[in-house]
Amino acid sequence: MVFWHVFLATFSLVFLAELGDKTQLAVLLMAAQDRPMWGVFFGSASALVLSTLIAVLLGTVISNYISPALIQ
Repeated sequence: MVFWHVFLATFSLVFLAELGDKTQLAVLLMAAQDRPMWGVFFGSASALVLSTLIAVLLGTVISNYISPALIQ
């Protein structure tokens, strides 16, 4: 149950944070320039996944040295 709670909370937070940001606008512009739709989709999705992976890994490492309460 905890996994799904964390998953849904994280999904909701990231989804709402990404709406209308510069990344979404850049992807919208690329798609509007008559580029292959699936190339734009998979390229942008892969970039988001990789940047998120880096953030999760750094957060995990940092939490070993700094108290999560201090980070908040």
